[in-house]
Amino acid sequence: QLKDCYETKAFFFLVFDLMRKGELFDYLTEKVTLSEKETRKIMRALLEVVSYLHSQNIVHRDLKPENILLDDNMNIKLTDFGFAVQIGPQQKVNEVCGTPGYLAPEIIECSMDPHHQGYGTAVDIWSAGVIMYTLLAGSPPFWHRKQMLMLRMILAGNYQFTSPEWDDRSDTVKDLISKMLVVNPEQRYSAIDALNHPFFQQYVVEEVRHFSPYRKFKVICMTVLASVRIYCNYRRAKPVTKDVIKSDPYAVKPIRKLIDACAFKIYGHWVKKGQTQNRAALFENSPKAILLSIAAEVENSTLCRTMTQAQTKEMFRLAEAVCFDVDSTVIREEGIDELAKFCGVGDAVTEMTRKAMGGSITFKTALTERLSIIKCSREQVNKLITDHPPQLTPGIKELVERLHQRNVKVFLISGGFRCIVEHVATQLGIPLDHVYANRLKFYFNGEYAGFDETQPTAESGGKGKVISLLKEKYGFKKIVMIGDGATDLEACPPA
Repeated sequence: QLKDCYETKAFFFLVFDLMRKGELFDYLTEKVTLSEKETRKIMRALLEVVSYLHSQNIVHRDLKPENILLDDNMNIKLTDFGFAVQIGPQQKVNEVCGTPGYLAPEIIECSMDPHHQGYGTAVDIWSAGVIMYTLLAGSPPFWHRKQMLMLRMILAGNYQFTSPEWDDRSDTVKDLISKMLVVNPEQRYSAIDALNHPFFQQYVVEEVRHFSPYRKFKVICMTVLASVRIYCNYRRAKPVTKDVIKSDPYAVKPIRKLIDACAFKIYGHWVKKGQTQNRAALFENSPKAILLSIAAEVENSTLCRTMTQAQTKEMFRLAEAVCFDVDSTVIREEGIDELAKFCGVGDAVTEMTRKAMGGSITFKTALTERLSIIKCSREQVNKLITDHPPQLTPGIKELVERLHQRNVKVFLISGGFRCIVEHVATQLGIPLDHVYANRLKFYFNGEYAGFDETQPTAESGGKGKVISLLKEKYGFKKIVMIGDGATDLEACPPA
C-alpha cells in the first residue's frame, strides 16, 4: 500500500508498508530451514498473490526469496515488478529474463531457439516451486558451480528429494513440489491447482456442535491414550551411540540441525544473492553435490565420493601415474595472478577470474580476456621467473622423489603457462615431456601475440582430455589426479 511520496530535484521517493522482518532470503539464512507449518503459511499467501496476478494476465517473471518481504506477523508482500509483463489471454512471451536458479525450462529454451513458441504464466509456478523446495530443504533444487550445468539440470527437471534433508518431510509436500516442478508447462500445476492441493487444505467445522459430556469424556480418554503411546515410543527409541555419531553425524536429525545451524551462524554472512555464493554451497558435504552432472554419467565410479585415509593410501599404492595441478597445489601461488601483479594489472585480472569462476563464461574465453588485459612480453615473463620464482609447496619435492623411487610416472597438468610450469618441473626433476600446459606466443620483437589455443589445457575439461591421452599413450590403468579446484575434480573420471 502506498503511504506517501516525496519528490526532490534528483529523486522521487515512494513510501510503502514497513516490513520489519525484511526479505524472506535473509530470514531463511537465519533459520536455515523452515517447518512445513511456516512454509504452508508463506506459500499459501504467495500463491494467492500469483493467482490474482495471473487472473489479470500479469506474469511476474522474477519470483525469488529476495523479492518477498515479511512483517512481524509473517505476512508477505511481493515486490520488484521490474520484469513483470501483462499479456493477452492466449499470448506468449519470448523475452529471456529472470534469475538463473529460478528460471523455468521454457524461458531457457527461448534463449536457445529463436523460433520457440514462448512462455506464459506457468513460469511463475515453476519459480514458486523452487522457492518452496528451498524453504524446506535450505538449499535450492537446481544449483551447480557452473551455471551452464545448472541450466541443463533445469531443462531436464533433474532434482531429488535427497536424504537426510527430506527424510522428515511429508509425502504431501513432496507431491505438491513435484507437481509444480514439471518441465512441460502444459502439465504443470496452476496457482489454483496448487492452492487446492491437500497440503493447503484445512478441516473446517461448518457447524458449532452442542456440548456433549460423553463426547468430551471420550476425547479426553483418547488424548490420554495417545499421550501414553507417544511417551512409550519415545522411551523405547533406539539410543544414539557415539559410534553412530562418529560414522555418520549428518544422519542424526538433532546433530544435523546443530551442524547446519552452526555452519550458517559462522558463514551465513557469506551467502549472497548471486549464483557464485549460493546457500547450496554450505550444504556440500560430499563431492557428489559438486559433481552432480558428472556422477549421472558415471554411476559406477567409486571416486565420486570421499575416501578414508586408508583408501587414499591404497589408491596411491596402486597408481601407475600421478598427475598434479600446479597453481596453488605444487606451488603456493596462482601463476596468472602473479604475472598480472607483476605487469601492474592485478586488480583487473582478479575481477575477471572471479567472473570466470561464476561459470558465466568458458575457461578459454576467460583465459583469452585475462591475457588481453595482461599483454605480457617475453622479457616480463622471464623477469618474473628470475626475480620472483614460483615457491614450491612444502613437502612436494619429497613426495615427487618418493614417487620416482617407486617408478611411478609423474605429470604436471595445468591451465597455467608452460614457461612457468617448466621451471617448476625442472626443480622437481620431472621430464619436460611430462608437462601439459598452455603456451604463450610472442612476436619476433618479444611482444605478446596470444596463446596456443590448440592445447587441450586451453579448453574446459582439458585436464580430463590429457589424462585420457596419457592412458592411451602409456596404457595406464590407474591414474591419480591431485589438485585444488573444480577443474581437477572434472578430471575424475578418467582419473
